[in-house]
Amino acid sequence: MSPPSSELPQQEDDVYDINSEEEKEQQEVKQEEKAVQERKEDDDEEQQAEKQAKMEEEGLQEREEDDDGDEEQEKQAKVEEQRVEEELRLDGMRLGSLPARFRSNKKLVFTAVRRAGWALQFAEPELLKDREIVLAAVKQEGLTIGLADETLRRDREVVLAAVSQNGHALARVDGAFSNDKGVVEQAVKQDGLVLQMASPSLQGDKDLVMTALASDGRALRYASEELRGDREVVLFAVQRACQTLRYASWECRNDAEVVVAALRLDEWASYWLEQPLSKDPRLTAQAARSNPLAVVGTSGVACIVNQLEFHPDREAEPFVPTRRYSDASTDSSTSAGSYHFSAATDKDKNTDKDKAIGSEPGESGVGCISFSASVGIAGRFAEGRLPPKATWGDLGMRLRAVAAEIPGDDDDDPEAYQYVHLVLPCGRSISPLDAHETIEVF
Repeated sequence: MSPPSSELPQQEDDVYDINSEEEKEQQEVKQEEKAVQERKEDDDEEQQAEKQAKMEEEGLQEREEDDDGDEEQEKQAKVEEQRVEEELRLDGMRLGSLPARFRSNKKLVFTAVRRAGWALQFAEPELLKDREIVLAAVKQEGLTIGLADETLRRDREVVLAAVSQNGHALARVDGAFSNDKGVVEQAVKQDGLVLQMASPSLQGDKDLVMTALASDGRALRYASEELRGDREVVLFAVQRACQTLRYASWECRNDAEVVVAALRLDEWASYWLEQPLSKDPRLTAQAARSNPLAVVGTSGVACIVNQLEFHPDREAEPFVPTRRYSDASTDSSTSAGSYHFSAATDKDKNTDKDKAIGSEPGESGVGCISFSASVGIAGRFAEGRLPPKATWGDLGMRLRAVAAEIPGDDDDDPEAYQYVHLVLPCGRSISPLDAHETIEVF
């Protein structure tokens, strides 16, 4: 039997309520699960964040430790570098025994080459291109320019520094510099023999050749043929190196005055005399050195002769040789500059040991020749009386005595007054070859 129709709606409402509650419970469960899941995720994120923070903290600590380690290493490296630098200041060549890291250190290499230029050979290749280092090296040792990079061997400033320190550095630079007068001039100032490396045109440059000869007279060997025949050039050379006479032209080797200048420096100059001159008694080392007259173009005291006059009724003043220096071993025959001549005292006039020059009986004759002259740059006045047959050499010795008495910076240098230039009013200079000729009065 069917229930009454009035009870059906009530049953449907109950079923609906039950379903709603179940759905609600399910939703709540889901929400709770979701909330749990979210909390779990939050916890995971927090844990991850904490883990990340911890890792970052550990990483920061490690980096700080690494930084501390790096600073310590840098400090140690700096101390070691300072120690090495001090060693290189004392011995630049020590660079050769150091590790590559030091040989590539510009500061240390610079210190080394300033102390020892040859330390440049131990520098790493890249530093051979460093202009500052190479310049420091060549200033200490010019030949090290041969170790430098090719570009620096063409650098004029570097080349000038090198040849100024060692003229032979010219052989290790670009060939174009052999024709650079400024560079070659600096080189021959340091060593005259470097003239052999100069270009032919510069070997014929008189000023440059004279600069080379001032450094080394032997450089005449490398002068042009024309200059080896130039009397002024040859005279300048033989006064510094008598052996250069053999490189002079035939005409200069046969110039007696040039030979005298060479013999005064060294008796070996006679080895290169031409045959006619080798038999001339005036051209021996002893004769040349005892001759008081200077060769024109050589050093000597200028003596301007103002007056030479014969007096038949007056007598000559006797002169005797007197030592200027206390060195008893000096031989007047080989070192004329160690003597001068002064007026004899009454006690000296009659001695046989030191007879007055030109005062021998029968030699002086009657009368005398009076003279007056200006001696030296200051023009010191000198006058006296010579025997009537006195020679130019006698006059030269008298005036050399006056020159020797002039006070000056050269008092201790006999070479300063060893020879005199006799110049007559007409401008004529008396040659040492005329020293034995009788004086011509005017």
